[in-house]
Amino acid sequence: MGFKGNHHFVLVAHERKSRFIAAFRQPNRTAATTAETLISLFKTLPKAMARSSTFDNGSEFYHHQKLNQECNMATYFCDTHSPWQKGAIENTNGRLRRCLPTKLNPNELSQRAFDVIIANHNNTPRKCLGFKTPAELFNQKLNLLHFNRESAPPAFAGMTALVRVAIRASAPPQPHPANPPPHKIAPYLLAPLHARDSRSFRRARRHQHLRRRSSATRRSGWSFRPSAFAV
Repeated sequence: MGFKGNHHFVLVAHERKSRFIAAFRQPNRTAATTAETLISLFKTLPKAMARSSTFDNGSEFYHHQKLNQECNMATYFCDTHSPWQKGAIENTNGRLRRCLPTKLNPNELSQRAFDVIIANHNNTPRKCLGFKTPAELFNQKLNLLHFNRESAPPAFAGMTALVRVAIRASAPPQPHPANPPPHKIAPYLLAPLHARDSRSFRRARRHQHLRRRSSATRRSGWSFRPSAFAV
């Protein structure tokens, strides 16, 4: 995911069956940095859960052969201008944009606030999963593989810790007063995604939209009645 100015990036990995995601803030978009991050992620997974990966045609995936060599993974690429061939990750990025808009600088977020956004996504029940959460199914798969082995691989404990961070209560914890989220992010954006159909959420979103339209109108010299707009 890119952001305004092309100086900030977030790398999102999406597990196809459980819809579980892992996201990492990247210092740049180079192929070497991207490959290093993906290798460190996939090495913590059992081989049965890291068999292949599909990418778009961005230059940041140029070193995809390193995944073949170090993780023994098959890599595939979408056809040109065919993002629908990996539609699940495209849908996921669209959902994450609700909390990580393009104009945001993700590096201004504290690590705790960033983890809450990802955890909310992984703890949102899905109809396509029988109203289970991605974290729930992903953890079940890890436990199944763990108990089917005589001993877990050395990196398995690290992946279990990652899942433990992801499986947290749906309601995000209150940010510590010494480390509040940046003022650019409206508080309701950190609410769980599945709680955003509430009346209070719709009211807060409408008020923010009207304030934005009002300030834009004042700059342009036009006048209007905010109550005449419906969101």
